[in-house]
Amino acid sequence: MKKWKILALSLAWIAGAAPAIHAETKSPAQGKQTMVTFKVNIHCTTCKTNLEKHIPFEKGVIDMKTDIPKQTVRITYNAGKTNEAALKSAIERLGFKVQKAE
Repeated sequence: MKKWKILALSLAWIAGAAPAIHAETKSPAQGKQTMVTFKVNIHCTTCKTNLEKHIPFEKGVIDMKTDIPKQTVRITYNAGKTNEAALKSAIERLGFKVQKAE
């Protein structure tokens, strides 16, 4: 009987602590949404696919749009988690030449 009481108390404690643990891990995003447009030497769908495969997974990236005819990449990101220089560097690591679009 003593084992059941200990087990019941343990489960009750874990169940009561679980929402508090979950609430701590879901903090609101820091920083503001910012958008930057880069001029990138993309010329085909393979280039576009390569960018779309890697850049959205960079820290802080919220959205990304590529335009092959204009050779631009527009990235919306959380300014509290990343910046233009880090995004530019991530694109360059994929082998592309990058400039900030005017």
